[in-house]
Amino acid sequence: MIKHKIIKKEVKEKVVDKAFCSFCGKEFDEVTTSFNGFGSLYFHFGYGSDFDDDRFELEICDDCFLKRYYKLLKKQFKEKGYDKKDLKEMEERIKK
Repeated sequence: MIKHKIIKKEVKEKVVDKAFCSFCGKEFDEVTTSFNGFGSLYFHFGYGSDFDDDRFELEICDDCFLKRYYKLLKKQFKEKGYDKKDLKEMEERIKK
């Protein structure tokens, strides 16, 4: 036989209060922060590197992402179905 009792537990949850782009410092608005509508970059260095098993995390806004990684990722954008118009718009955003 199993006897049960009801207990009240307080659960603490860690939620994002504010978030900023690690590159330009722009604060994300409340909606963007609430829905994690920004990019996160994670780096994990393996054993034997100068950063032996270190982990790093950075947040990045859309504009900084395009400015820093567009050329590197242009081929992948095409593979994901972005058309020439989308790519042209991205290139225009980079120039601003």
